[in-house]
Amino acid sequence: MSEEQDLESQISDLSSDAGTTDTDSITDADTESEDELFAAGFVNAYQDEPIAMPGENELRAQEVDEDGILAATLDARLEGRIPLNDWCECNQCRTDFLLNAREYRCCWEVGPAIGKLQFDGSIEHTRCVTQHQDYIDLTKRVVLEQVGPLLRDKQGRAYRRRGQQDINEFRRAVAYRWLVRWMCGYLGWDHARPLPACVYNRVRTDFSPTGQARGYSSSQDRE
Repeated sequence: MSEEQDLESQISDLSSDAGTTDTDSITDADTESEDELFAAGFVNAYQDEPIAMPGENELRAQEVDEDGILAATLDARLEGRIPLNDWCECNQCRTDFLLNAREYRCCWEVGPAIGKLQFDGSIEHTRCVTQHQDYIDLTKRVVLEQVGPLLRDKQGRAYRRRGQQDINEFRRAVAYRWLVRWMCGYLGWDHARPLPACVYNRVRTDFSPTGQARGYSSSQDRE
């Protein structure tokens, strides 16, 4: 090999080595720079990913109802993840007759109910709204049967026992509406609200259903 060819070969080898070294150096520098930026908070993981929107179930779980209770909390009570003793303050709530999550609340969580105990001072010796004298008087059989026709359904008709309707079913239906009016005043058909668990337990015990009782339903679902 001539001296000229040998010199060209050396230059070629140097160029090849230099190119490899430069490429590796640039890659390492870029990687180090990105790591430093990430550590410094200038680069966020998944920053270019679309924001995940909460699903329907997640949105419902975050809803707060008329008594300030989260839907997720009521669901947890229904499923037994929150035991009865953790949310019942009146010692009269039972879950045996409760039919949906909206019914899982104590009278101490329902402002209008506890207000009845506070208004006349009965809270000093009465733990539960079902022990209030007005409640006892309002839920007597003869009272419910006389009050029923004074109430009106969605069509404005007198609320009467119809057809083969079980008498206790009629009494329960009247009791629910009568007690809501006693606690909250007149709400109208478009503003239904659930009663406390202790009330459902007492009403469904006193006027036990012959079949499956119907649980709380919204104003849109009521007859």
